[in-house]
Amino acid sequence: MIWQPLVLISVLSYSVSVLLERVLLKNEKSDPIAYSVVFQLVVGLIVLAYALIKGFSVPNLYPILPNLILMTFLYGVGNILIFNSLKVGEASEFTIVFATGVFLDDCCGHTLFRRGVFFKAGDWNPLDYCQRYPCFLER
Repeated sequence: MIWQPLVLISVLSYSVSVLLERVLLKNEKSDPIAYSVVFQLVVGLIVLAYALIKGFSVPNLYPILPNLILMTFLYGVGNILIFNSLKVGEASEFTIVFATGVFLDDCCGHTLFRRGVFFKAGDWNPLDYCQRYPCFLER
């Protein structure tokens, strides 16, 4: 399958979701935590429907249970923070800052696991990273 249509669908759906979330969170009485819960339930239902249609099997999760619980907690906290930032800031700023997360993921992955997409093992240095991507130093 050609990957370009999938990227286009991803970009369009992400843009629509950010604009929709911003419109829903514009009101002072709106609750970012409630929207975070509803958003995650909708995403979970979409994934569940896809899994039921395509079929799936549940692997043994016992060996990774502590990591799974920690990941769920951190993902929930991160989502609440994302919705809070979307409520406070502008959608355009949020999109730009959130889109640079891939570079932060690569930075953390390289620092913690010596793996990354943009850097090979041994040639990474935090100052060099900030020089390559100065947007991290700016507001």
